[in-house]
Amino acid sequence: MFYRLDAMLATKIFQAKEAMRNFVKNEDGDTNVISVIIILVVVIGLAVTFRKNILQITTDMWEKINSDARNFT
Repeated sequence: MFYRLDAMLATKIFQAKEAMRNFVKNEDGDTNVISVIIILVVVIGLAVTFRKNILQITTDMWEKINSDARNFT
């Protein structure tokens, strides 16, 4: 019984290793990574550029939420 389980486990491990090898060998996702990096740079640049506006908007929203919460109770 244990021999059968060991054989099944060894087969599954071999299949997983083979699948990982195939994945790494056939991976063509380098352009997607570059696209994501460019998008992140643009978003971070916009956040830095409009930092004061973003802080003012979030501060105003928190003040409104807190005042509404105080009025609710």
